[in-house]
Amino acid sequence: MSWFNSYIDSLNSRKTGEITMIHKTLTKQEFINEFGSYKQYANNFSYEGLSTLYDDFFAEFDSELDVIAICCDFEEFESLEEMVSAYPDDYQTLEDFENATLVLPTNSGSFVIQQF
Repeated sequence: MSWFNSYIDSLNSRKTGEITMIHKTLTKQEFINEFGSYKQYANNFSYEGLSTLYDDFFAEFDSELDVIAICCDFEEFESLEEMVSAYPDDYQTLEDFENATLVLPTNSGSFVIQQF
């Protein structure tokens, strides 16, 4: 009967204006698949890039998945040279980037960085 009481409480909370949310823990594959469901963001990251984001960053946190925010906050670069050309002024080495922002190297040799 306790599940029923919880359900009734949640219905009552909606009546009083409280927000009730359903939380789902995503597997890595579900996390990756969510990006494919947004056509305009489907190519922002490689499979390796999304896998690295999940393993090294998002799997550690209990948070809402916001694909658009992730695509705005993170970017994947094929190489260090590509990163340097995107941020040419003060960033010439991997250490320069690591001192300025979060850098996640992938298994394929690319880098996912938190944009700054």
